[in-house]
Amino acid sequence: METTKTLNKEKLIAFYMDFILDEQHSPSSVHAFAKAHKFEETEFYKYFGSLNALEYAILPYFMEHSLSLIKQSEDFDNYEDKHKLLSLYYTFFEQLTMNRSFIKLFLTSENTLFKNTKKLKPLRTQYLKFINQLDISKSKINQERLDNLRIKSVGESFWLLFLSIFKFWYDDNSANLEKTDLYIEKSVHASFDLADTKPIKSILDFGKFILKEQLNIEV
Repeated sequence: METTKTLNKEKLIAFYMDFILDEQHSPSSVHAFAKAHKFEETEFYKYFGSLNALEYAILPYFMEHSLSLIKQSEDFDNYEDKHKLLSLYYTFFEQLTMNRSFIKLFLTSENTLFKNTKKLKPLRTQYLKFINQLDISKSKINQERLDNLRIKSVGESFWLLFLSIFKFWYDDNSANLEKTDLYIEKSVHASFDLADTKPIKSILDFGKFILKEQLNIEV
């Protein structure tokens, strides 16, 4: 039996991922989940109130881990905002790719995940916190002050960008998912140029890329 000393949130998430990969479906109950991985059911509730709560913690766990990795760089604080965001995207989607079989299976039942984003709310909170720390609204928009509505709209626009990358990664079938890396690069450059009110070249370049990769239209 797993004991309190060895059980933690990270291990429970790993157990859950293993369960889904092995059984090809979610556990029917906390009892079944605990029994499959040989720990007491009561130990589960010290970390999560339900299986749903554990599920909601999975994507934020990957985000938290990615943030920890990129901040290990001694130069991270000196990076430009664009470089920080690129670092996060590359690292986060690299982590997802390392667990792609699980992520694809985990999200398969959520056919409307990118429209009905309840399970993405914890991830969204983490992401927007990171965006606000970048202070993009002040460094990239030619205004001395922005009211709360404008600041919110900047955060939301970057969240939509993140979702578009997530969906592209999810559908990407290219070798080494190299098209996702290209999509990340083009979308981030375009979004920062747009925020800096110099959008034409990057926006057109990004638009052409989307037309080619998602609609199979050459321009």
